[in-house]
Amino acid sequence: VAHIETLRNALLFVERGGNEVHHLMMTASERSELAAYAPLFKKMCENDVGLVPTMVIPRRNEAKRVALGREGSNIDHLAAAVRMAYDYGVLLGCGTDAGAPITPWGPSLHGELDLYVDMVGLSPSEALRSATYVNAKLLGMEGRLGQIRVGAYADLIVLKEDPTLDISRTGSLLMTIREGKIVWDS
Repeated sequence: VAHIETLRNALLFVERGGNEVHHLMMTASERSELAAYAPLFKKMCENDVGLVPTMVIPRRNEAKRVALGREGSNIDHLAAAVRMAYDYGVLLGCGTDAGAPITPWGPSLHGELDLYVDMVGLSPSEALRSATYVNAKLLGMEGRLGQIRVGAYADLIVLKEDPTLDISRTGSLLMTIREGKIVWDS
């Protein structure tokens, strides 16, 4: 897994056996033409390499960018690049670099899911799948995490409202279940 700063380095990383590219925002900040991403996304598909773009970070930095008078929107460019990766079939995971000052645990993940739906154009179900099933696959824990099935860990959250109808409902937490036991409920 690597944090990649340039499109060229992302391609080299994937060609040399890397498993996950994090922070596509760094490559998107180059403002490369979208067509320039095609070789990277093709190679990521061939090598089963995941992408965790952490869109919430550049989204939060967008106001600073505007205040500094920088032209063009990095977040719009990033969203288009992420959509292109998804359309190619790149495994799109979901992460936020939580713990940094602008990415608090919990709310930043809800924000990332919102961006996947609102800016990338994923359905709420596709966004949820990226944060559950795909993340488990990227971690090499497919079948144990990210699914509700016999043999999987019984770590769940139960929501009051259906997030497949509106992704913003991921914050409607009713209870948390850890190893099959309720550890928090409202």
